[in-house]
Amino acid sequence: MLKKGLGFQAVKLTSLGCLYGIFIFILISFPISLIAKGVYNFSLSVNLIPILLIGISLNLILVERKKFLAFLVFAISGILGLTVLNIGMKEPLLPLLTGLFGTSSMILAIKDKTRIGKQEINQEIKIGKRKPLITSALASPLSIFLPAISSGQIAVVGNQFSKLDKKEFLFMLGSINILTMAFSFLALFLLSKTRTGSAVAIESLLGVPTTSFFLLIATTILISGILSFFLAEFLSKKFLIVLEKTNYTKICIATILIISLITFIVSGPFGFLVLVISTFTGVYCISLGVNRVNMMGCLLLQTILFYLL
Repeated sequence: MLKKGLGFQAVKLTSLGCLYGIFIFILISFPISLIAKGVYNFSLSVNLIPILLIGISLNLILVERKKFLAFLVFAISGILGLTVLNIGMKEPLLPLLTGLFGTSSMILAIKDKTRIGKQEINQEIKIGKRKPLITSALASPLSIFLPAISSGQIAVVGNQFSKLDKKEFLFMLGSINILTMAFSFLALFLLSKTRTGSAVAIESLLGVPTTSFFLLIATTILISGILSFFLAEFLSKKFLIVLEKTNYTKICIATILIISLITFIVSGPFGFLVLVISTFTGVYCISLGVNRVNMMGCLLLQTILFYLL
């Protein structure tokens, strides 16, 4: 959409979805908290988690037109993830995920000489909200119980049932993004399990939140989410005006250099090597023409084996 001049619409749709997602979280977090512990303990007792993870992974592969290539992408990224996550490197997810999903995409943009055209700043966006919001409310709680499942994977699975168009999907993705983040704090509070880096940071600083502290987190989510919606709209307009006048290739090169420097500082020389390997792995997987969400095998395979073994 950005290349077609519709970058503002994409930002508006996802940020609007995030705003609605905040209110969904406020509405359903209490009823979910009543059943979450029982459901999670039952899933552990019957070893249901790896079965569900395998099922979701197979589902994402089988819905692809190029099924074998999708499986190949899952396997390659899974083996890479198994290797990187088990060599004792500092902050392994930084070079692994950045390479697979970030720098690889920018290298392809440089190769294709991507240009950003004139952006259309359209205030009014008409979209059906009912189906995306119902799908978000029903699908996003999966993130509480299933580790290594991303918001993108949840959105793809949910869309198989709701059959949304592009704009509705972006709206739903924004809603699911904020819900999976918010539910990660709920999972920490109820199950003492971390599902996102933010939840890990909270746990490392304060341990498992008490009831009063979780209510403070929920209040913070509500206030900051509403403010962020208006801030995102304001900043996106300014940024897009700058972006359409800027050489996108130079932006990508500068970003790759900054990411490389950060990786070298945080994860050391070996982390930089992992970034390079992950980047070329990402480029190869993207070039196969399957959904990039299959590269989440880098976390899913490790998690599946952990629960099976």
